[in-house]
Amino acid sequence: MKSAVKLLESKNHAIHGHRGKGAMIDDMSLQFEIADGKPHVIAVNKVELLWRGCNSGSSAWYSREEKPVKELELQYEKSPVKGDTSVTTTPGSKDAYVRVVFAEAFEVYNGCEIFAYGVELDIDGVRSTHEVPFNVEREFDEPEDR
Repeated sequence: MKSAVKLLESKNHAIHGHRGKGAMIDDMSLQFEIADGKPHVIAVNKVELLWRGCNSGSSAWYSREEKPVKELELQYEKSPVKGDTSVTTTPGSKDAYVRVVFAEAFEVYNGCEIFAYGVELDIDGVRSTHEVPFNVEREFDEPEDR
């Protein structure tokens, strides 16, 4: 049976300076489409930071580092609905934006790397795994006037 809740391409982006420290990451976002407007339980069982070099010539990840989840926030117009590892959408919702807050912030630096999140979800008791893009950008300094 096809699920009424679909994970959409979610936008996760960070920027850091060329010669400075890496970007500090304390959360990620997941966007869902809800086809039937019924309440659904969305749980995040596991999140991993995935990494590989940009010139590797392979789609295999060099590293999979688990990032423990502190809490989830279901983002609505008025105020977020929080849950430890799961949230329930409200009746009539056509979409859901879930903020995943990590237990500890971590630093990422992009010299020439490709990142993503490996996410294990449980939606209404059905487990699935996904790779969610994570774009880490390095900003270069503006040239100095001479």
